[in-house]
Amino acid sequence: MTQAVYIIGGAGTGKSTFTKALIQRMGLELGPLEDLHSKRNAKALVTLRGHRFDRGLYLGVMREEFPGSDGLDRATSPTGEEWLHRFAEDPSFPEMILAEGATLATRRFLYALNLSTDLLVIALECDPVIHDLRLLARGAGQMSSFVLSTVTKTENLVRDMEKQLATVYRVQSDEPEDWESGLLRAEAHLRQVA
Repeated sequence: MTQAVYIIGGAGTGKSTFTKALIQRMGLELGPLEDLHSKRNAKALVTLRGHRFDRGLYLGVMREEFPGSDGLDRATSPTGEEWLHRFAEDPSFPEMILAEGATLATRRFLYALNLSTDLLVIALECDPVIHDLRLLARGAGQMSSFVLSTVTKTENLVRDMEKQLATVYRVQSDEPEDWESGLLRAEAHLRQVA
């Protein structure tokens, strides 16, 4: 079965940094961005994109500053869900899937990912003071109401995924030991590929 790790968290909790650290730790070399599956919605053709690596797939757009599924069209979740339903049983389906970000972190996509793979959800959390300092340092200029909504959305998703019996591992991203433990857990999960 495909091993999958999806990293979720509110804005500024360290999703991109965690993902880059995991990719580096595992020595993954991502290939060029490619179109994986397209689906027409009421307004346009929406394409799920990603980067292949040895025996695996990184869902999203690897950018220098902020990698992840946030580089995809905001309406990509239904396309990703259809891709999972159509291709998860295909012998050429990747043995590992790694993704992070809010765009694909919807209930329906994560439910489908949980049914189609052996999913580990890494849920990044952060002390509110550290969180605010990170956002200031990054100069994102995000409104506090938006940031709070991303934290609330993450907590609701974590509860939902636990109800779906997905494996969820919470990581205090401002605690170095917890951060390292999360990286170890994610790496071990992905390396379970036979």
